[in-house]
Amino acid sequence: MSKRRTYLAWGVIPVGVAVALWLDALAIIPPGLSDLLARAWPGLLVLVGLLLLLRGRLPLGGVVAFALAGLLVAGVATFAYTSRAGQERTENQVEIAQTIGDAATLLVVNVVLGDTDFTLRRSTEARRISGTYTGSPESDIITTYDDDFDLTVEYTIEQTRPAQFPMLTGVGRGRMVLDVPADIAVAINVVVDDGLVTLNAGDLQLERLTLDVQRGDAAVTLPVYQPLSLSAAERPGSLVVERGNLTLLTPNEIDVRVAFDRRGSGTPVQYDAAYIDQRDDVDGILRREVESADVRLFFDVVIPRGQLRLDVLRD
Repeated sequence: MSKRRTYLAWGVIPVGVAVALWLDALAIIPPGLSDLLARAWPGLLVLVGLLLLLRGRLPLGGVVAFALAGLLVAGVATFAYTSRAGQERTENQVEIAQTIGDAATLLVVNVVLGDTDFTLRRSTEARRISGTYTGSPESDIITTYDDDFDLTVEYTIEQTRPAQFPMLTGVGRGRMVLDVPADIAVAINVVVDDGLVTLNAGDLQLERLTLDVQRGDAAVTLPVYQPLSLSAAERPGSLVVERGNLTLLTPNEIDVRVAFDRRGSGTPVQYDAAYIDQRDDVDGILRREVESADVRLFFDVVIPRGQLRLDVLRD
């Protein structure tokens, strides 16, 4: 039985290669997968060597040879993609520009990114969003501007990857810098799969902020601004960092309350002496007692696997 299966393997190999070449010639195989198969051909030599080595020595020697060769190819491919995933790419450069209509009183900015570092800061131009994306040629940046609401406009930036199997040469990290105007109230929603996030909202009229980072560190600087559309009791923001650290920088003039959930990780929170630690039904609450503060904010924070740090910006 072992010899029969081993001999059968000698027929399976050329048939498999021929089928792969045929599908590639007909453009049925995605370019990224075709690129991977082309790079994996040395695995055939490993397979042939294993078939010769194991024939007659192990039961099901052909099956074992195929399994070992497959694991080797998969391991090498995984290593190649992982090592390139951390490299910053610069081939794809996209300019971002959008003028906000004069009638709008609230700007909603939605940002959805993959493996990309993201920085948000104040724009030097009135009522205008601008920025740049630099990254992989395998990524597309799609922007939409919706002004169908009465006094609210919504601007969405989404990073997509049209190819299910990206080319190995196109794998890598991106970087986006977005400038948001300070002369209009803004609500900011940011979702990042993997990247370093820096939100410099210190000079913005920040009505609401939501942040969701699956992997990577985040730093958020809050403004001296009291939201007009939401009260502190309604919690004007939520910050989620699943695998990474979060630093929250608050001006000395504002009163901030942070309800944090560490999901049982037990990692101690680092906070300025101006904060008071209070226990509640949640994991904990940190608050500042600034009696004269005109700005009071309340944030829900979820950070199960990283360090939460609360710092106060003093003159």
